[in-house]
Amino acid sequence: MRIKELSTDDLLKLSVKGINAAFFQLIERSDLGERNKKLMNQAIPFRKARYKKFLLQKNDIDFKGSRNWLYNISQDLLSLPLRSISFPFLPNHFKGYIERTSRTIKIIDIKDSLLSGKIEDSPLPEILKKSKNWHRELLLSIVFHNIIYKGHHKIFNMREEDILSFIFDWDMGEASIKLNDKNSIETFKINKNLDIIFPLTKNNFQPLTYLTLDCLNSLKFDDQNYSYLLNIVRHFQKLNGMDNKILDENILNFPKKIGNLSIYTLFPLIKSGSIKKKLILAESLGLKNLYSLSILKNFKFLRDKEVIKLLN
Repeated sequence: MRIKELSTDDLLKLSVKGINAAFFQLIERSDLGERNKKLMNQAIPFRKARYKKFLLQKNDIDFKGSRNWLYNISQDLLSLPLRSISFPFLPNHFKGYIERTSRTIKIIDIKDSLLSGKIEDSPLPEILKKSKNWHRELLLSIVFHNIIYKGHHKIFNMREEDILSFIFDWDMGEASIKLNDKNSIETFKINKNLDIIFPLTKNNFQPLTYLTLDCLNSLKFDDQNYSYLLNIVRHFQKLNGMDNKILDENILNFPKKIGNLSIYTLFPLIKSGSIKKKLILAESLGLKNLYSLSILKNFKFLRDKEVIKLLN
């Protein structure tokens, strides 16, 4: 499904989060008026070197491709309950009502309303239908969650290597690292086509590409936090009937339709304010989707000073 394009103000919000495709749209619209140009310039300081480089190379930007990438929405995302996309952009007065909507109301159920802009066609509660900006706010949330679901893109949503210190290369086929475990140093090979022996078992290469030194140095997440989070993911899966498969303790064994979702899809189910704060920090440090949270299963080990030295 393709949805309507975002307002320039909302493209700024996505650009602030480092999403290149949104900034490309700001560049394209900057010739359409002084206000649009001003909004584009407001985005530049948040990713200064990268965005200035894009401006110098704007004749090479695939503007049509960036639009298609932003606005073509995954079918899996459309099948989610509407309340799953209440974070991070919906304002508080709107978010609370969306979170209390029935889980039977799916994103796809408001498709016609989003396309037509006519709220009377929507199954939204009457009080939400009185919101002046309901259309804009929901469009932004859907586009953001769709971006996370699609994952990294080498141009439109690249890893933010200009502001974060990633440990592994995105396109790395194989890497050898030394880890200090019980006073013995061993070398483990991490290959896209092989299991990771330690610290993540029965896994593939993908989640480690989200791991940053910034995350290891700044985020504190213990086994109890992980168990709480795992139960939330299981509850999310059960509520939404997304898969009949029994989910085990490794998030990476979950179906893709769950694992690729933004970590923010869990927020309506999380009651712990401290866990929410930790996840907001984790997202800013590179952990974007549920698969990437599998790193937290062995986070205590990874944060060991000796291990960080070896990974640095």
